[in-house]
Amino acid sequence: MNERLKMATLAFVVFVLFVGLVCAVYNYTLTIPTSGKIVTSPGLEANPSTIDWGNVTVGTKVSKSVTLTNTGNVQLSRLNMTISNVVGLTNYTVTWNLEGQSINPAQSLNATFTLKVFEYNATNFSFNIIITASYP
Repeated sequence: MNERLKMATLAFVVFVLFVGLVCAVYNYTLTIPTSGKIVTSPGLEANPSTIDWGNVTVGTKVSKSVTLTNTGNVQLSRLNMTISNVVGLTNYTVTWNLEGQSINPAQSLNATFTLKVFEYNATNFSFNIIITASYP
């Protein structure tokens, strides 16, 4: 009986191994390639969207506040301000408080712009404030 049990056990083990090999032969692998594009949507809004400096006295500073809101879905970093299209001013400075800062999506920051006029060549003036930022 002991010999029969050994033979039966051996036959069962061989059968299990055979079934395992047969099943392994019939395994199939399907690979589905994928691709996509990460969409970044930077956006920055100012409120108010224009600045009226009013009457400016030569040699004095005038400050105006604007709320900047990141309306995009990525962080904007290294905020930078430049001036363009200057009309009527020859010697002036414009500074602000957010140089180099970052602003997260849906975050708002209070920007303060300060103008100081040293010389002018017209009674009226205008210029554009350009704000740039980096994002990934």
